[in-house]
Amino acid sequence: ASSGGAVFAVCLGGFDQLDAAGANDQTALQAALNSSSPTAVITNIGRPWFINSSLFIKSHKTIWMEPGVEIQARPGGFHCNISGSVTGPQPPPKACRLPHKCKCQGHMTILSAHLVSNVSIVGYGATLRMHGADYNNESEYSHSEFRPAMVISGVTDFSVSGLTILVR
Repeated sequence: ASSGGAVFAVCLGGFDQLDAAGANDQTALQAALNSSSPTAVITNIGRPWFINSSLFIKSHKTIWMEPGVEIQARPGGFHCNISGSVTGPQPPPKACRLPHKCKCQGHMTILSAHLVSNVSIVGYGATLRMHGADYNNESEYSHSEFRPAMVISGVTDFSVSGLTILVR
């Protein structure tokens, strides 16, 4: 991945007034990934970065995660609505009369990279965490086999180093 140019560091500066859903964690992290800087540094803020839906990786980006960084699916998040799109932390309908429409369409993941190139993710001592046991609770979640921590598809020149990925 690119080695020169500016660095976009994401930390709590400017984002320290989190709302109840943690929307600013999502906003801050996606802003780093969307920045024109070739390098995004995700700093260790002393607590997990909570997100409500997928973060999308762009081409030509090096993502450095400091040791101790944890990007975590917000507990109670990563639901689908009946049409299959990802929603925020509200639970799905308890009963669905059209079961084939209750299943999630597409992946709900922490990091998503689709048709990108020249990407490097470095995270020695960093963690991505999904709540796999929660997603199996059918009274709270619509059935889906598509809640991995990371989805990578159609990429070229893509590397991941040192990152711990947990789906428990």
